[in-house]
Amino acid sequence: MKTLILPLTYEDIDNHFKAYERDAKMMEFVSPLTKTEEEIAIISKNINTSGKLAFVLGNPGIGKSTFLHTLNWRSHLQIRKIVDVNSNNFLNDGLNSLFTELNRICENESDKNDVGICTIVINYLEYVDEYSEDTIKSFFRKLNGLLRNKPVLILWPVVNDKDVQKMIDFSQHVSGTLYQRDRTIIQLTGPELKDYVDIAKRTIKVLNDGAELSDFGLTHEDLLETYNEFTKLPKTEQNIREYYSRIIAKWELNNNYLDGLKAQIPKPTEVWFIFPFLEAESLVNQFSRKGNRVEDAWTAVSDKFSDYITANKQRASKWTSTRLQLALHGAIKTRVMYLPTNLVVTTALSFSDNTILKNLINQHATPDHWKKQYPTKQSLMLSPIYKQLIGEQFPSGKRKGGPVLDALKTAKPIYSEIVKWISGGGGSDTHLNKAFAKALVECGLENVLVEKEHPFIKSVYPDIQIDLGYKIVCLEFHYTAQDEPHIIADYCLKKLDIYMTQLQALTK
Repeated sequence: MKTLILPLTYEDIDNHFKAYERDAKMMEFVSPLTKTEEEIAIISKNINTSGKLAFVLGNPGIGKSTFLHTLNWRSHLQIRKIVDVNSNNFLNDGLNSLFTELNRICENESDKNDVGICTIVINYLEYVDEYSEDTIKSFFRKLNGLLRNKPVLILWPVVNDKDVQKMIDFSQHVSGTLYQRDRTIIQLTGPELKDYVDIAKRTIKVLNDGAELSDFGLTHEDLLETYNEFTKLPKTEQNIREYYSRIIAKWELNNNYLDGLKAQIPKPTEVWFIFPFLEAESLVNQFSRKGNRVEDAWTAVSDKFSDYITANKQRASKWTSTRLQLALHGAIKTRVMYLPTNLVVTTALSFSDNTILKNLINQHATPDHWKKQYPTKQSLMLSPIYKQLIGEQFPSGKRKGGPVLDALKTAKPIYSEIVKWISGGGGSDTHLNKAFAKALVECGLENVLVEKEHPFIKSVYPDIQIDLGYKIVCLEFHYTAQDEPHIIADYCLKKLDIYMTQLQALTK
């Protein structure tokens, strides 16, 4: 049976076709979004000597990237070229490098507008909360100055109306010239739902060299059945990516592939990636969903990981869309979570048997109760990890100020010392894992193992393994002080590759 190729991201499309054939192939399956195109056309046609910025607002998975890359072959839009900017490559010094890159592109492209304007797409910068107000205002001020003399259109994809409104508020002092009146935000809803089945059939045919549904053990009825189930989802989850994911799942079910994998694991396995550095909570929120049910809480966001996969050719060759779905929501279930930094310190101090680790911590001034097991246990029982383990919903919203913030700040330099000790100072994270496991047992959990082989997935040794009876939870801790999004993506994908490699080997 043929392997189904169905793109979950624009990068999947881009990597599938050679550059010279991509646009022609996309024309065969991408449906035009007439109303959105009209909005962009009005902006582009009014660009003469000065450029404009517009935010493209749409939920994840509706096809923002795919739509934006069709603009240069929609002749009525007068767009000559689309230039992608991966903002992750230009944020090491705040927003300065990003502006430098935008300036470079404008210098190279703005004098070629006799055959259409250049459009720059700012990718992977959906909010700017992590930067100071002065930094953000400075960026918009410089951007406004640049566009006054450069007739270029900048489109900035975003997914949350609150985040984009914050950016607009920060740019109020220049917004009179930066945006076109009444078109600061372009709403993108994607193709109409009623067209999804036909779009899927065309996409499958084009991306699979003209193959028919029957070549994959699928029928038109399968696509309709999947569509009918899909339309029962909440409106916010109804997008083309989710529909494609469900078609892939249907194909796997029809071909017994997923059943073959699950047959090797008599008990469901979940892998929880835990990040304890100070800014982990805000970064983890980019890679996981809180959900309205405990079962959905902290589940990994496929499209966020897809972004990091497609940006790396070596990684992309290993992580197909299907394999990623199996790793995140199929053969195993993946969650991405944070652990308050102070809990690493207090757990090590009160539950570890390693005197070197405890002496390292005691070199710093810490509250007396950090050395006692009972307060540590109480704090642990309020953490996201413990709540999820016992099936309770963790309260939404970020941690507040006051004592909580003070504890985090006190713990930060100590945690950094612990990380140095682990990474190059002769220490081992095993001591932290053992302390945490001991604390979980004290909180009432049973069957907690440290760095023992998984009972069904051989050669996999989770940091901590908890048999809850109906499933096995594997906790994988990444003790690092690096607070960049790619650190989370890199660690999760590296570990998941080990799980999937060993799991897939069982079926051969």
